[in-house]
Amino acid sequence: MSDLTVKSFKLQPGELFLTTVEYEARYKISRPTQCRHRKDGCGPPFVVHNGKVLYPESGILAWLSLRLVNSTAELSLEKRGNRYAHLPASREKALLNRRNKSLNSAVPSGD
Repeated sequence: MSDLTVKSFKLQPGELFLTTVEYEARYKISRPTQCRHRKDGCGPPFVVHNGKVLYPESGILAWLSLRLVNSTAELSLEKRGNRYAHLPASREKALLNRRNKSLNSAVPSGD
């Protein structure tokens, strides 16, 4: 969620909250994907209340609106080629470094 942060998002009076099951049914985003989005910090804002994850509907809509494009040409080549581009920059860099190290160690030396 690069442009939509907790500090920039404001709850509205009378806000409708969706459970993970309702969110999955309405927006067709599986619960494992929701979990990954929460862990990586790249999904819509959420709250945990009494041990339940709840998504404010206005937060979901704001998050989805940040992902809108008019054509695939608007998607940068960097994002299409980098599977970590949706993550916060520090996490993306750490995962790319780890991937590059494993790739470099797998290449046999020319000795």
